[in-house]
Amino acid sequence: MARETYRVHLATHHDGRVTGWLLSAQGAVDRAPSAYGRSEEEIYGQLALALEEQPGLRSAYLWSEKLHTRKVKVEVHPQTIVKRRHVIAKEVIELEFTYVWSKLEHAGYRVMLPRFGWWFVLEDIEMAADVIKQAVSNDLLGAGARSLYGFRKAVEERVVEWAPTLSRSSPAKASGWRRPAAPTLHAVAEELVARARLRRGRPVVGDVDHSGVMRIVLRRSPRSLLLVGPPGSGKSTWVRALARALSRRGADEPFTPRIWKTSADRIVAGQRYLGMWEQRCLDMVSELSGEGDYLYFDRLAGILGSRTRHSAIIDMFTPALLAGEISMIAECTPEEYERLASQRPVLANLLHYVAIQPTPIAAMPALLRDFQERVNPHLRIDPPGLRRLVSHLQFFQRDIGFPGKGFRFLDWLNQEHEAGRVPGAAIAAEGAEADDVVVMNAAAVSEAFSRSTGLPLELISDVHTAARERIAGKLRAGVIGQDQACDVAAAVIARFKAGLNDPERPLGSMFFVGPTGVGKT
Repeated sequence: MARETYRVHLATHHDGRVTGWLLSAQGAVDRAPSAYGRSEEEIYGQLALALEEQPGLRSAYLWSEKLHTRKVKVEVHPQTIVKRRHVIAKEVIELEFTYVWSKLEHAGYRVMLPRFGWWFVLEDIEMAADVIKQAVSNDLLGAGARSLYGFRKAVEERVVEWAPTLSRSSPAKASGWRRPAAPTLHAVAEELVARARLRRGRPVVGDVDHSGVMRIVLRRSPRSLLLVGPPGSGKSTWVRALARALSRRGADEPFTPRIWKTSADRIVAGQRYLGMWEQRCLDMVSELSGEGDYLYFDRLAGILGSRTRHSAIIDMFTPALLAGEISMIAECTPEEYERLASQRPVLANLLHYVAIQPTPIAAMPALLRDFQERVNPHLRIDPPGLRRLVSHLQFFQRDIGFPGKGFRFLDWLNQEHEAGRVPGAAIAAEGAEADDVVVMNAAAVSEAFSRSTGLPLELISDVHTAARERIAGKLRAGVIGQDQACDVAAAVIARFKAGLNDPERPLGSMFFVGPTGVGKT
């Protein structure tokens, strides 16, 4: 007989994140273990933790047969409201579903739709489309009808066979098994120092100075750190560089702390019942206490917001932080720090303030060049192009700091290069020589920046003029019969193009007034 293993249904969403459900072999189960995260590894870690925390569930989710997936399209009539009454609309909506199925041992077929908690046994698998249509139609009707948006299509759905290493459910049998040192942390966090030893993750470009805090970090009970800086200033890079510096310490060093990176979403993922995420936080505190390691949150605001009526995630960690049992690294903007100091002064005083300043503009061209050479040496930007890129980023993306917005643009540009959408990239990809390099000049950089942001090339490039009359003409081409409004808007845009506006104040305020249908939107 084949070895029994678990089956995980994975659904990839439009933002790239993944939801996973354990599939039950014993019929429909209320609140089956589920997980949500950025990668499959996160999903498996959270599901393994759920099985460790509730060993009695395991037998219900073991399979020996193979599962298949199939897509089906159904047409339904959604419910709508006419004169304050629920009616079935005459409009037909086509929906696409992915269902999981397997053949039963004697007769019939098992059909499951894990995203919606549906589980059927059918005489013939060809009945699946009709049965799913009936189920959808029933869910779309009545006062408590499900929203049509709830049936939106996922990017990808599939079933994976999974055989994790778990502790044995019987205490007598588990006598020879040694429990991992930090199962909860391994499930909801990733250890950055270990990743740095394996050379995983984004490269750290430029010099990062940790001399002012290294003495604090290497204490047996290190003080918690709060990195304060504008978005894109390099707070996350500072932490990655710290992890890399710690990974280079020798085995003979007396103590090297670990850095566990997690987030509010990962902590609460899969926690359905009252008190479950609070217990997970307490388990994390237990595993961190006295170890001298850091718990790292890249967004302080995420753990300050209330998850229930009375408590936030930070409330579960604050007593241990005050007692010096655990240490934390968190990131926030200057505005978020001001709110923290006014709303939670005790917590603000507990954290060691580390100011992260944006990279000076003069240093950015060289930094972007070094980053690009390490990430994609087959695509280069010449010096005038780098200066043009820095100028565009400084002028048009003032809400984000350097170097983050520069690295973000290069990430986008490299994706375009891989897809053959950068001028010259297709030639380089098809060439026989592996050393072919595409070099972008200033004009190509402006065109790429225009595509990336959606801003017209006439607005961002000094080579192209943007006179008021020309801008107004383009606006009139898209708005019929509102010449005066187009002229006013064109004057504001022309002032921005000329650089005559105050960078510390709004570009302009326009109040479009008129009855419905005249073209305000």
